[in-house]
Amino acid sequence: MLRGRVFKKLMEHRCGPVCEKYGLKQIEVEILFYMSKVPASITSTDIYHSLNMNKGQISRSMESLCKKGYLSAKSDETDRRLVLFDLTGQAKEVVEEINLVTEKFRDDIFEGISEEEFARFKETGLKILANANAMMEKEGESKR
Repeated sequence: MLRGRVFKKLMEHRCGPVCEKYGLKQIEVEILFYMSKVPASITSTDIYHSLNMNKGQISRSMESLCKKGYLSAKSDETDRRLVLFDLTGQAKEVVEEINLVTEKFRDDIFEGISEEEFARFKETGLKILANANAMMEKEGESKR
């Protein structure tokens, strides 16, 4: 059975040179990677819900990425309480390197797996994720 922490450790190892080169923490790399796949401005809460990371770590990481020039922050025009984040031009080079690392990682992980096997794997994974989300909703409701 696949173990999440094994993949996480492998990815951290692979991203080590990028982290070192740009003075980033692993969580910052994950945030930049995620943001590069999202077409619009997002909030730190969006990242929290999507990546399921610690809110405090996300907040500190977003602030750090802004200070390093990789993110810009602005208030939402309709709700001034919300801060929207975007990648800056300076983040482009970092994101390109992160994408190369993740593509190579994906190629290596799925080496020898046929397209049919991958399709079944993906379909099964989506069903498992849907079950887990339903369980979370049910358990969240029972705690209210």
